[in-house]
Amino acid sequence: TIELVITEPEFGLHPDLQSKLCSFICDIIKLKEENKSKVNIIIETHSTIIIDTLRLEIVKRTITPDSCQLYYFDKIEGATEIRKITVDKDGMLSDRFGDGFLDMSNSLLEERLKVKLN
Repeated sequence: TIELVITEPEFGLHPDLQSKLCSFICDIIKLKEENKSKVNIIIETHSTIIIDTLRLEIVKRTITPDSCQLYYFDKIEGATEIRKITVDKDGMLSDRFGDGFLDMSNSLLEERLKVKLN
């Protein structure tokens, strides 16, 4: 088995290419599901695009929800809490990420609308 660790693949990478990279990695994961590959991939990312693309690939049935695991590291009262977050077949998350992560785009949109309406 080959262990591949990728740290912050989004660094310096255009959002469209972040999505394409994630789709490519999902193709590798699909090969593993079909027993045609022995690669385990660990990705450390802050990219909502990569996470959202992963969710889309699950909805498209490129990979199964069981083939990936998400872990969110959250600092609470000086200690680091690690939470496992699963993705179901509809791309829904079992838990939310911390504030300012996946919800940041929505928060900025709401703020823009408030400013525009005033």
